[in-house]
Amino acid sequence: MSILLHHHEVTLNMTDLHYNCVAHWSSGPVRLLCMDMMWEQIRRGAREIMERYPDSRVLGICFPVPLGYTTEKRLSAATPFPAWPRSDFGRSLTEPLQEIFPDARDIIITSDGKAAGSALLHWDFSRYGQGEVATFYCSTGIGGALFRDGQPTTGTKSLVGALGHIIVEPDDPEPCPCGGHGCLERMVSSGRMRERLAAQEEEYRKSCLKEIPVAEMTFEKLFEGSAKGDVLCRRESRYYAQIFSIAIRGLIVSVAPEYVVFQGNFGKADEVFRRELLNKVFEFKYMDRQEKIEFVYDDRDLSMEETVGATYQMINNFLCFPEKYVWKQENVGRALTLPE
Repeated sequence: MSILLHHHEVTLNMTDLHYNCVAHWSSGPVRLLCMDMMWEQIRRGAREIMERYPDSRVLGICFPVPLGYTTEKRLSAATPFPAWPRSDFGRSLTEPLQEIFPDARDIIITSDGKAAGSALLHWDFSRYGQGEVATFYCSTGIGGALFRDGQPTTGTKSLVGALGHIIVEPDDPEPCPCGGHGCLERMVSSGRMRERLAAQEEEYRKSCLKEIPVAEMTFEKLFEGSAKGDVLCRRESRYYAQIFSIAIRGLIVSVAPEYVVFQGNFGKADEVFRRELLNKVFEFKYMDRQEKIEFVYDDRDLSMEETVGATYQMINNFLCFPEKYVWKQENVGRALTLPE
């Protein structure tokens, strides 16, 4: 079972060992004002799925979260949910899942960026399973992951891979929920994009976007306009490439990734963005065009990439640690078998 926690939605996807999605449930738009409201939605989804599939048992769970957590899998930060009370901090992210899914043998808590990034290992392990790989998870916020030889790099508080909090413009006046200023995810957010377009009202009215209310603008529409040659869209596309290039330069001097992969909004970036990003990265005097670094644009649906990556992690654990899945004495004779 993959449980996807987004800013305004909770999604449950039940898959089998062949990556088939057996059941899907979505809360629809919802405001999660505290941790208990999150658990309420997960319980509701689990109940509805198990009522539809009463003979199924959930043996593995992967819960990709945009949250900070300790090595004991207790909540340490909830920046996407500023309304969550302080009393939620320190609460377990695994114990309620064990209660909701009593048959579960393995519970994985990871980040949304690591889950989506793990999908790349499923699609093409020969390419992404060696060396250093950096992924950008581009949605309401910016997440990401760092992989070394096919394994996600982790930290004591799950902060490694939180690429949205790389500071790219320290003088930016808008505070980030993390406590800083000028974080990447503030600079390339949908809200900031709309603010920039609204401030260019006259040019907006002359652009191919003029029929679209600014409040409804998306990066996909911006990149479509840029691909058509619209002057405003192209200028904005280049601007976002320049912002990302600053963050990527920091990655180059710290982890030297061989692949940098954009997923989600910027996975659909147009050629203007792609060329500008390359030019800005290679302006760095320590880089040259022979340097082994490749930029990849994964335009698959981001939620499905999360689910595929979460399933990859669960199946990998199943194959590496089969002893976890041996039934208790009272269930002898019903042990799991690997698919043929």
